[in-house]
Amino acid sequence: MFYHLTVSTTDSKSKRLIKLDVLNQKALNKSIVCLFLSILLYVGCKKEILFALNVGITPAGSGTTSITNETYQAGKNISITATPAQEYVFKGWTGSVTSTDNPLSILIDAPKSIIANFEKKQQPNQNTSTVAKLIKLTAGWKFDTNISNGFPEGVEAYTFDTLFNSNRIKSFAVAFDPKLSYLDFKPTLSSTAKKPSEFFSQESGVVYACLNGGFFGGGQSYSLVKYNSVLAPNIKSVNRSFNGASVAYYPTRAAFGISSTGAPSVAWIYHIGTTNERIYEYAFPSPNQLGSPPQAIPDENFPSAGKEWKVAQAIGGSPVLIKNGEINITDKEELIDINNTSSRPRSAIGYTENGMIIMLAVEGDNANNGIPGVNLKTLAEFLKNLGCTNAINLDGGGSTSFIISNKSTVRPGDNGTERAVSSVIILKKK
Repeated sequence: MFYHLTVSTTDSKSKRLIKLDVLNQKALNKSIVCLFLSILLYVGCKKEILFALNVGITPAGSGTTSITNETYQAGKNISITATPAQEYVFKGWTGSVTSTDNPLSILIDAPKSIIANFEKKQQPNQNTSTVAKLIKLTAGWKFDTNISNGFPEGVEAYTFDTLFNSNRIKSFAVAFDPKLSYLDFKPTLSSTAKKPSEFFSQESGVVYACLNGGFFGGGQSYSLVKYNSVLAPNIKSVNRSFNGASVAYYPTRAAFGISSTGAPSVAWIYHIGTTNERIYEYAFPSPNQLGSPPQAIPDENFPSAGKEWKVAQAIGGSPVLIKNGEINITDKEELIDINNTSSRPRSAIGYTENGMIIMLAVEGDNANNGIPGVNLKTLAEFLKNLGCTNAINLDGGGSTSFIISNKSTVRPGDNGTERAVSSVIILKKK
C-alpha cells in the first residue's frame, strides 16, 4: 500500500518527476518513478508513448503508399512515399499534414491521419497552333511549325537567326509547361559519355527534345543530375591557386530544378552532409573570389538564408545568369571560367514569370558562316529578352547540341561534330 507521496521536480517545462514511497512487509523504502509527458502519465521507465498514424488514398485505386495504418513511438520521424497507379499522378497530402513533398517526412507527436491525393493524368492534344501561346516572342524569334510538328499542347519550338545587339545569333529554343502531367522533364546521366543524339534515340517512349546538360570530365559529371534521386552532385570543391599553393575552395554553383508540383527554380546550391541527397539553396552565392582565402564549407547556416532545396528533378550548371528578374552573372563567386567573355556556342535553361520553362542553345564556332556564338553577358541578355526571369548556363562550347523532334538543330561547336557528353536534359511524354 502507499505510505505517503513526496514530489520533487526537474527544471523542465514538459517533464515532472514524482517519487512515491511504498511500504510493504518486505521493504520499507521502495520507490518508483513516474514520468509526465504533456498530459500523459506512465509508470515505470520502460513504458513507451505510442501514437497511431492512419493513411488513406483518394480516389480509391489511384495509387499506393509505403505505409498504411501503423503505430509509432512518440518523437519518431518517419518517411512515407506515395506511388501513383499507371494512369494517375500524385497531387499532395491532406489531413493532419498538408504538403506536396514526396516522400513526406512526418514527426510523430500526436495521433495523425493523412490522405494521399492522386488525379488522372491529363491526355495531350495535338498542338495545331501556328503561333506561340506559351511565351511572348520578341523581335527576331519565330514559331517553328516544322520542328513543332507532332508536339502536344504545352510544348513549342522557336528559331532565331538575325541580329541581336548588333551580333548575329542563330538559336533554337523549346518552351513547355511543367505543370502538365503528361510531360516528363528527365535529367539523364550516362556512365559512359554519349552524343545527345544517341541519348535521344536510345530513350524509350515519345521524346520531344534533348539538350546537353552540365559539365563533365575524366569520365564523371561535375554538375548535379537529379531525377527523383541524386545521380550526380554538383562539384563540392575546386582547387585554385592562393599564395603560391593549390588550395581547396567550396563554391555554391548554379542549378535548375522542378518541384513535384511543377514549380521551376534556379538556385545556388551545395550538398550538405555525408550523402548527396540533402541539398541546400542560398539567397546569395558563397562569396569566393580568386586571390582571396577560401570561404567556409557551406552548411545550414552559411551562406546566409540557407534552406533545403525541394526539387524532384534538377540539372546543374554554372554560372547563374538571371535571378529574380535581374541579370546576375556570378561566375566569379562560382569560380567558373568557360571563356566567359568570348563568343562561343552556349546552352542554357530558364523560366518565365508565369513558370514556362525554356531550353535554349546558341550556335557558335562557325566563323565561316558569320556565327561566332555569344559570351555570358550576351547570353543572359538574350534569355531575358525572351522572357526568362531566372536562368543558368549549362556546358557549352563543343558540348552544345540540341536535338528537337529527332533533328539536329545548332551546328555542333566541336568542329561541326557532335561531342559525347555525360548528361543531358530530355523532354518526353510521361
